[in-house]
Amino acid sequence: MGEELSSQMAEGGIETNTCLLSSQLRQRQIQASAFVLSMIICTGLSIGVVVCRWLWVGQALGIDFQEKINLNNASVASLMRLPGLGLVRAAAIVEYRESARQAGTEGIVFFDCNDLVKVRGLGPRTVEGMSKWLEFGQ
Repeated sequence: MGEELSSQMAEGGIETNTCLLSSQLRQRQIQASAFVLSMIICTGLSIGVVVCRWLWVGQALGIDFQEKINLNNASVASLMRLPGLGLVRAAAIVEYRESARQAGTEGIVFFDCNDLVKVRGLGPRTVEGMSKWLEFGQ
């Protein structure tokens, strides 16, 4: 009778262990699936954020061909939208314009693209690259 009891306990133990292993395996499969799903969602969100940011920056910084910037009254922020101009060059244009006005030039400082080459830091190539977006006048 002792052997039969031992045999039944052993069989029950095996069934319990098999059931436990099956449960653990199922739990790991669920965890792996959840991890893969969360990674797919995170990747999709990241790509979405990058694409939206890229589209927004492209729209915010782009210049419409119908829109021109008047160098005689444009702010530094407006000038920074021009290709080839950053903060330093845009500030140099405004500084040149203001110093020319203080020196006695009334109203128009820049009459055409050639006047822009007088600004320190701007060469003919830079001016040529942005010339189609410029207008001159009051």
